[in-house]
Amino acid sequence: MPIYYQEGFRYVLHQPYELDLSEYGFQPIIHAKIGNPWVSIDEHCILRISATYAWDGDSGPARNTLASRRASLVHDALYQLIRIGAIRPTQKHLADQVYRDILLENRMWPPRAWWRSQGLRLFGANSLTRERPVLVAP
Repeated sequence: MPIYYQEGFRYVLHQPYELDLSEYGFQPIIHAKIGNPWVSIDEHCILRISATYAWDGDSGPARNTLASRRASLVHDALYQLIRIGAIRPTQKHLADQVYRDILLENRMWPPRAWWRSQGLRLFGANSLTRERPVLVAP
């Protein structure tokens, strides 16, 4: 039986994670409707990310830090929902805002959090159309 995998993931979530997104204006998403068992937004606008969800952390010149790990988890999950059509691409700025807010909540230096959010604003759209290919292990 072949083993399938995708390259480029740095982290794997070991426990489910939840975050209230009601203040951002996202709409509920039931995972069964979109075919994604790892990420959903329930009827109360709670983002739910299942254990075993894998993500790549910060991209580009941004270093992965303890302050950015949770922010990158949430941001990658939201971008994945945009890529599969569960969230409208016009809501990209909301995902970027959540990322910045989590950085600030984790006490990242505000100018650094602003700089990172500007990078997402300018270059994040490239990640909305790029899915990693599924590979077969030799």
